Amino acid sequence: MSEYRKLKYYFDQELGLLLAKKIKVYYPKFKTQSFVKFIKSSVDELELKQRVEVIADALFHQLPPN
Repeated sequence: MSEYRKLKYYFDQELGLLLAKKIKVYYPKFKTQSFVKFIKSSVDELELKQRVEVIADALFHQLPPN
């Protein structure tokens, strides 16, 4: 049986890297390193909702308006 992992721990730099790889296919100018670095430095002490908010804000600032 697998070890229990709280849902909030899925919203971390690994998710940031996964999202960045998927986005880069459609938006090659996406800055993967800065996106993942920001998430990594921001989420450690946060709970689930705050982690989701950090990732959403990072996407908002990294992606073009349209």
